Parts: sequence; C-alpha cells; structure tokens
Amino acid sequence: MIRTGYGALVGGGTSLLAVALDLHGHADAQLRAAYRRRIIDPIRSRGIALLEDAMRRGEIRDSIDPEVVADAVIGGLVYRAAILAEPLGVEEACAFARRVVGLGR
Repeated sequence: MIRTGYGALVGGGTSLLAVALDLHGHADAQLRAAYRRRIIDPIRSRGIALLEDAMRRGEIRDSIDPEVVADAVIGGLVYRAAILAEPLGVEEACAFARRVVGLGR
C-alpha cells in the first residue's frame, strides 16, 4: 500500500494530496465524489486488503479492525505531509505503517 500509493499521494509537483486538499472545499459535490471514488477509495481499499491478508497469514494480530488501521496509517501520513509540512520518504512511510500495525521499529 505504502510503496504503490504514498509516492503519488505526497510526491513532488501536483500530488494527489494537493489535489484532494483543493477539492475538499470545492462546491461541486459530484467532482469531490468522483475524486474519492477513483483515487482515494482504491488506495484505502488496497490498504484494507493488505491488512486482511497479513491477518490471515498470522503476521499481525487478528483483533485489529483493518478499516480503522488503514485510516490511521493514511491519516498519520497525511497529517505529516499536510499539517506539519514534513512528508516522510517512502521508506520512512513504510516504517511508520509497520509501527502502526505493531510490526516493529
């Protein structure tokens, strides 16, 4: 999830995060919904699927809620990039996600 989605989310130039923040206040609800459906939801769904796969393989505890954890990872990364203006590199973002799900440092 992180390697495939994070670079596009906060990458240089016009990132998905920059577009999402611009669209957040846009008056066109259909445009906002289309962006979420085509861009944001697939990233979130992929994260949820990866967490569910890891749970099935016994790599992470099966008591987590994959939707909550995916949102926590994505939210934490967006917070670092958008609020703190301190985006993590891809490797740092992967390490952050592993720590959130309890897979080490």
